[in-house]
Amino acid sequence: DKQISEDEAMQFQSTINATAICLTCGSKGVYFKTNLLSWNFIAAHNIKVKNATGAGDSFWAGFFSAYLNNVSIENAVENGIRIASLKLQNLLYYA
Repeated sequence: DKQISEDEAMQFQSTINATAICLTCGSKGVYFKTNLLSWNFIAAHNIKVKNATGAGDSFWAGFFSAYLNNVSIENAVENGIRIASLKLQNLLYYA
């Protein structure tokens, strides 16, 4: 497995024809862009992690639930980070 930098990942993802692209970077936060906006970044919340299992899935669930309701990509990313933060702190439970 070859590891690449965030800049290299963003350069590669910029070649993809997509309406929106997110590059999740764990505890750092999320880089995101649209076909109309250049790369932006929202930092992750500074929290005490209790359990990382499911954090990525939680981010995407939060992101897509907002994005598919026609909120801005910034708000969708913020929602994804918020939901992932709840999961990381074991404050979000699944039935």
